[in-house]
Formats: sequence, structure tokens, C-alpha cells
Amino acid sequence: MEIDQGCHRWVMIFNKIVIKFPNPTYSIKWFIKGIKGNVQETRLSKTKNKNLCPILFSFPLGLFLIMRKAKLLTNEKVDINNFIKISNITTAEGKRDSFGLLNNKLVCIDYENQ
Repeated sequence: MEIDQGCHRWVMIFNKIVIKFPNPTYSIKWFIKGIKGNVQETRLSKTKNKNLCPILFSFPLGLFLIMRKAKLLTNEKVDINNFIKISNITTAEGKRDSFGLLNNKLVCIDYENQ
């Protein structure tokens, strides 16, 4: 297991899943943004957009969520901005670390936008 830390959330990375928690280290404001991010991803995951990495479980109030683990992009040539546009993903940042490969298919893995 490894832990990745963003501004809003911590991500615990396991072999097949990731768990996203609100990040309590900066301030209550950033912690609340992490909660809102988890709630937003849970809500968007329910839209059945197949280009979003699926959420397997979401704890109430956004305290944590469990998502399938996608392989991070390395040298793959992908047009992220075009993918965002054709996938109708309005909340993702257009950066490579917001996307990954799940079963060799490009998906968005970070689709909260605060």
C-alpha cells in the first residue's frame, strides 16, 4: 500500500482499489472540499458514464470512497482534452494524472472539481 496526498484528499493505493479520504492537514476548509469532492464523485459515478472510473462503495457524508484502481498513464499518447470533450466530463482537470487505464480503456480517475 502507498499513500498519495493532494490538496483536498488523501488516496490509499492498494493492488485493485484506491480509497479516497478528505485531507485534514491543511485546514477545515480544505477538509470540507475533500468531503465535497467525494460526494461529487459518488454522484457523478451514478450517472453510468463509462468514461469515469467506477466507485465501488461510498461511505455516507463523503468521509471516504472506494474506487477501482486504474493504471496511471505513462507513455500512452492520448488527447486528454478531446477525451474530456467527447466523454462529457465537465469536472476533470485536463492533466495526465487525472486519468488512467482500466482494462486497457482510458477513464477519468479524479473527477471532483472544487
